[in-house]
Amino acid sequence: MERPIGSVNRQKPFNDALPLALRSNPLALRRIAARLVERAEEGDQSAIREIAGRLDGKPTQMNDRRDLTPPELTDVELLARPDRMICANASVGLS
Repeated sequence: MERPIGSVNRQKPFNDALPLALRSNPLALRRIAARLVERAEEGDQSAIREIAGRLDGKPTQMNDRRDLTPPELTDVELLARPDRMICANASVGLS
């Protein structure tokens, strides 16, 4: 559960304690990672997602806006658009 918006409590005690614990026991992180890999190999979906998220990054959320129709433009309006002019200039070798 996240802190409420506007909360002044910005301390993160777990975030401070975890690096200290890992420094005092440097092999612990390797054992944790090895156990995560074992669980993923056994088919644990949460472990598989965790590894994929760490290696590939979280997938971006797609917004489906098929309910919106793009505005209809006339040929004159399309040719007058600045981005259209850049494409037209590029096709003749100008930049």
